[in-house]
Amino acid sequence: MVTGKTNIREKSGQKIRAIIMAKAVGKSAVKKGANPKKGKKITVDKTGKIVKIDK
Repeated sequence: MVTGKTNIREKSGQKIRAIIMAKAVGKSAVKKGANPKKGKKITVDKTGKIVKIDK
């Protein structure tokens, strides 16, 4: 299984990529994962499923 990890706090480009990956799963994932103040890390497999969301 291929996973794509994106740390949202590092760069704005990575933040945008995290939002795009989360949108593949749904709006709830965007709300959980795309808040830069909380600095969550989203792990998504290549089918678009979120594997885990780290703090």
